[in-house]
Amino acid sequence: AYPPPHELRLLKISYFALFATLACFLPFLPLYFESLNLGEEQIGIVISIRPYVSFIGAPVLSGFADAHGTHRAVFFCCTMISGFLRVAVGFTSHTGLLVCLVALSEFIAAPLTSFVDEVVLSMLR
Repeated sequence: AYPPPHELRLLKISYFALFATLACFLPFLPLYFESLNLGEEQIGIVISIRPYVSFIGAPVLSGFADAHGTHRAVFFCCTMISGFLRVAVGFTSHTGLLVCLVALSEFIAAPLTSFVDEVVLSMLR
């Protein structure tokens, strides 16, 4: 009833890649902002936006994928665009632009975990 081992390996790699990128990116974000000479309040604002935007982004983008039946396309687009935006964070030092890039990347990346979980659950049924 379980999927073949090679399919499980792909899922394990997907989970590892998703959480490894987050583990490499998120803990160092405040330090990067500090290196840009942002004040503590500015860093706090930029960092505190993430959960609020994710709270909105996950149901919006997941709902879009559900409504249109385009889970793979939305997953691929969210992965690529959020990755691009997170790289773009490293090339700006303007506080307003940092806030926009972080917020937009979090909004777009919000449903990625849900999509991977959905694939795993559908394979295990």
